[in-house]
Amino acid sequence: QHWLEAAADNGEALAERILGSAYLTGEGAEADPERGVSLLLRAAAKGEPGAQSNLGYAYAAGIGVEQDDARAADWYRMAADQGLTRAALVLGEFYYTGRGVEKDLEQAVKYFEIAYLGRDPVAAARLGQMLVSGEIAPADEPEAGVVWVATMAETGDAAARDWLLERAQSGEPYAYLRLAQIYRDGTGVDADPVRAAAYFIKSATGGNRDAQHALAGLYASGTGVDQDYVEAHKWANVAAAAGSDAAAEQRDVLAALMTPEQIAEAQERARGYMRNP
Repeated sequence: QHWLEAAADNGEALAERILGSAYLTGEGAEADPERGVSLLLRAAAKGEPGAQSNLGYAYAAGIGVEQDDARAADWYRMAADQGLTRAALVLGEFYYTGRGVEKDLEQAVKYFEIAYLGRDPVAAARLGQMLVSGEIAPADEPEAGVVWVATMAETGDAAARDWLLERAQSGEPYAYLRLAQIYRDGTGVDADPVRAAAYFIKSATGGNRDAQHALAGLYASGTGVDQDYVEAHKWANVAAAAGSDAAAEQRDVLAALMTPEQIAEAQERARGYMRNP
């Protein structure tokens, strides 16, 4: 703490933010919320996004300052506009619920998307919930919408799984892929290798490279399907042709376990698929 104090006294923004946060919450230093806010204000004035976000928290919770949701939103916005994931998530919720700002679904989506790009699963699930409920239209990039709803489905939400299946049946191979992964891994549902394999087949035949690679593994191991090295080699070959280095390695490993006649048959099946997907 001595070195942090010295660095903060010298105006180092990171030290001001770390020390200010410790004083604000009492984690790592004896709680002194007023001093914490003072240090965070110094760091925030230098543009330090973590300090700006923590000031948002201070105003939202009324710690070291008078509680003020509008001021909290302002500070969260400064941090979120710099791409800080946690600030974007909270600000998205503020806009979604109308806390400290006018309720605005467009702004809520904007900030949830920033948080999603920072790999926040809560933001993805919130966006998925908004899609499934019809509050927002499907994303311009269909795969993004599928990811959002799949994150929601992985919590066990049946409506999200139904949405994914509807999208899959309307011609979105990536939706079949995410359903396949959910049933393979048992995230939010009981694992079902047969259903997972059926969805991987749907996605693979629809042209999804990741599904093709996964399907090769299923045929190689006999998981959810009858073991079939010829089909495994075929799908590994198709995925490799689409640019998957891992599938190319998988194909070569499989070839070492196969007869020349089996390899020739697998290659012919792969050519047949690529001629007429």
